[in-house]
Amino acid sequence: MLRSYIDESERDDKYYFMGAIVGTISQINKLENALENLAIELSVKAKLNNYLEFHGSEMWNPKSKSNWHKINIPDRISAFNQVATYVHESGVSYYMQGIDIQAHKNKNYRNIILPRTLSFQWLLEKIDDHAKRYQMKSVIFLDKHKNESIDREEFEFYKNKSTLGWDGRQVKNIEGELIYVDSHTSRALQACDLVTFIFNRKKTIVETDPRLGMFKAKVCEILEPCSIHPRGQRKIWP
Repeated sequence: MLRSYIDESERDDKYYFMGAIVGTISQINKLENALENLAIELSVKAKLNNYLEFHGSEMWNPKSKSNWHKINIPDRISAFNQVATYVHESGVSYYMQGIDIQAHKNKNYRNIILPRTLSFQWLLEKIDDHAKRYQMKSVIFLDKHKNESIDREEFEFYKNKSTLGWDGRQVKNIEGELIYVDSHTSRALQACDLVTFIFNRKKTIVETDPRLGMFKAKVCEILEPCSIHPRGQRKIWP
């Protein structure tokens, strides 16, 4: 059985990204155990009452109001690199669909598909393909979201009828219903958050400090093997 963890990342109203970490139960357990141990290590060192969670935007922002504001910059940099390394070494795959929102609108389709719907459909197709390739089934976990009812409705349509587009098809290798969880309960979901955040930033932000640019490039380099064919894939539409 495969487990797939999906999370999103936005850049104002310009770009939308949705990513998925996909792995076997043993791969996911390896990843989550590594992240849990890292969270304990950093939290104890900083004398925090609650263990840290790995959310890319909070870790990156020096003025974060989360517990990360108590973590010094060198330890934050190290945490980014370590999480990326754990994702790579766990053996999981990473898929991401980005949407250039204005370019998508400029296509002048009769019916404009919302960025979340478009990304979600593409990821489900990739997870379905991934599961079929390994002759397995996958369950889907997502961070809690206001659009849960819409996601469920779309998912049932894709399972029972077809995804949208000229090459639409049924997703037959995804089992059960969508499972929504609070991200603080899932280290794998947090890992997906961080990975999607850093690839978002790679595409959408030119760092004014060259040191940040080099750091970002290093994290993305660590993640590259799990996010490109044949292990994974990243796309931006159009």
